Formats: sequence, C-alpha cells, structure tokens
Amino acid sequence: VEYICIMLLEDLYRQHGKLNAKKKLRRMSRNIYAASSKPHKCNMCGYAEYIEIHHIKPLCEFNLSDPICDILHIDNLEALCPNCHAMVHSKECR
Repeated sequence: VEYICIMLLEDLYRQHGKLNAKKKLRRMSRNIYAASSKPHKCNMCGYAEYIEIHHIKPLCEFNLSDPICDILHIDNLEALCPNCHAMVHSKECR
C-alpha cells in the first residue's frame, strides 16, 4: 500500500484501467480499515454482522491529480452495513 500511496489517481487509472483501479482502491480500503482501531460495525445503525467500507468523501469528488493516500486515508473511511451504505450512495454524486 505504501508505494501506491504516492501515486496520483490518474496514474492508478492509467496503469490498471478505471474499473480495475476502483476494485484495487476498494480492496486496499478494506485492508486499511481492518487493520485500524475503528469499530467494525455500521457507523449509522450499529449492525455488526456484515460491513462494507465507505469513502466519506466519494471517489467522484476526488480530482485525477489527487494522491491515492488522500482517498485511502483512515479518516476518509467508515464502516456501513449494506443497507446504510446503499442509502448514503443514493444521495451522492447525482
């Protein structure tokens, strides 16, 4: 994760293609969150059986010139259950 953190979003897209780059970002986000001391339950409702990692500042609001470490920063990540995650995303980037 450290070497990729110095990359810009546009570099990641160029290297892996946009779809694969987003998959890579999601995987890294899960790993970073899992290694953190943040609670492993939904930040909105408290459900703890299954969580997804949500980017508080959505990917669509980052510029291509932003460093990956800003996207993956632990303060930009939170745990949400699938229902709350879907509800939050239904209001973003429209």
